[in-house]
Amino acid sequence: MDERKDIQNLNARKFMVWLAIASSFMLVAGLTSVFLISTSAGDVIHTQLPFVFIISSVVILGSSGTLHVAGKSLKQLQNAKFHLYLKITMVLGLLFMLLQAVAWGILLHQKVYFDMHKSYQSFIYVFVAVHLLHIITGIALLGYTLSGSLKNKPRYRILYRMEMSTTFWHFIDILWVYLYLFLVLK
Repeated sequence: MDERKDIQNLNARKFMVWLAIASSFMLVAGLTSVFLISTSAGDVIHTQLPFVFIISSVVILGSSGTLHVAGKSLKQLQNAKFHLYLKITMVLGLLFMLLQAVAWGILLHQKVYFDMHKSYQSFIYVFVAVHLLHIITGIALLGYTLSGSLKNKPRYRILYRMEMSTTFWHFIDILWVYLYLFLVLK
């Protein structure tokens, strides 16, 4: 397949990433709507969110910074720097996941359980679990980008993979900030 036709096919695939983002947005919008309806009775037992959620928020926002540096390095043909910062971004994503697990442990220690009669408490787990699935997907996309680069795929393909990975990663960063603020402000 010639390069021009391949680029057209890759551009058509961008729609799939945007469709995934739109679907994820609708899922989270639906969950937050259900949350608001189920907690509107006023008998909500608010839970003190673990401080580790703030730390994980800083980590995930920092990962957007490292991903930005990776993308800039790729465009400047600095492959070693690109690989380094892409790996750092992936490690920060894994650290975010670890911190979320620590937060769950803290919640369980505080006797905050997933309980159908305590909507607020249950939704903390639902929101974090849904977001963790997005993080796993994001790390997989970053890994796909890295592996293509290490296998010396054509440059336009690496740029495409990086663009799609970056778009999705920034979306899940924004998604986490939204979910965290939603829980704090509710």
